[in-house]
Amino acid sequence: MNVGAAARKSVKLWVFAGSAPVAGVAYLSSAFAPHPLAPGSLAAIVPALLLSALDGGASDQLRIVIPELAVVLYLLASVPLLVGAEFSWHWCAALFSAIVLASAGFFACFWSSGLEFQGKSHTFFVLALNALCASLVGWGLLRTRGQPASRNLVLCHVALFCWLDYAAFPWLGEMF
Repeated sequence: MNVGAAARKSVKLWVFAGSAPVAGVAYLSSAFAPHPLAPGSLAAIVPALLLSALDGGASDQLRIVIPELAVVLYLLASVPLLVGAEFSWHWCAALFSAIVLASAGFFACFWSSGLEFQGKSHTFFVLALNALCASLVGWGLLRTRGQPASRNLVLCHVALFCWLDYAAFPWLGEMF
């Protein structure tokens, strides 16, 4: 086995191993009532609620479905890393940029309801947590630039999806 094939195999193993933290973060963030350390990411909750609506609300096991949905989304977005595409860094950077812009727009739209329903300290803390997560993922992506489909890029990709499932779109409305 040559070095290139071994490196691609290593990247694939890291991508599949990344499913565990993505599932864990999605579960911990959204399985309980929202609070600052588990803001209840809408990126994890909304797909589960849609599935629940499709079956008429008969399934009360949304906590079980949320991690699986997060992992499916993560693996679908990991295809460029799995095939070792040369544009995999650009793919991750584009996903990061889209999530940053969407999250900023989300906070702009729901800021007042967050202050009203969740409180000032909760809303500011979740914003700071979101900014910290985004900064760390962005810094990691900058550090991995020029390393297409490397193990470090996969770690950034995992961190991106952990941030998405943790704090990118926190619950800022009334308690459900």
